Amino acid sequence: MATQAVHMPFLKRFKLYLDERFPLATHLVVVIAFFFSSYLLAERLLRPGESIFGMPAIAGMVTVLFSLFFLRVLDEFKDYEKDLVGHPERIVSQGIMPLSELTIIGWVVVGAMLALNALVGLHALAACLIVIGFALLMFKDFFVGDWLNKHLVIYALTHQLITPLICLYVYTLVAFPTGGGWNPL
Repeated sequence: MATQAVHMPFLKRFKLYLDERFPLATHLVVVIAFFFSSYLLAERLLRPGESIFGMPAIAGMVTVLFSLFFLRVLDEFKDYEKDLVGHPERIVSQGIMPLSELTIIGWVVVGAMLALNALVGLHALAACLIVIGFALLMFKDFFVGDWLNKHLVIYALTHQLITPLICLYVYTLVAFPTGGGWNPL
């Protein structure tokens, strides 16, 4: 099938990849729920009784979606050798969506996140950079992968810290345009 995939149009192969590894319908529901739970909480804490949904919120939702997709792409690289053996039926394992193309897609997504957040402001760009930086550290297992693999609870905990960082990113979208700060109390 990988030989046939060479002749398959990129968009068709990308759709196959998304359907298998990052189904948009499911992820959109999760992203909308996750984003609004963080965004509306931040609004409630910083601007009780007031709600503003504009460019920062739209940029934030797209950034959260792209962040999760970027994590998915990074995991493809981390798990590639294991997936060749354990999941040879997957799109990436079969070569239908090669890692070389996922590299380009991943960096395009990062570029889009940075551009979008630069339009919102330096606060959003800085928070986005923190999320991207942490994702890259996760990809490298914080440069202590052998040790982390021997301590699975710590491995799991360190890799879950991306979630509160994404929540803090969303918080910045609400806090800084209104002159708020990091202290929600």
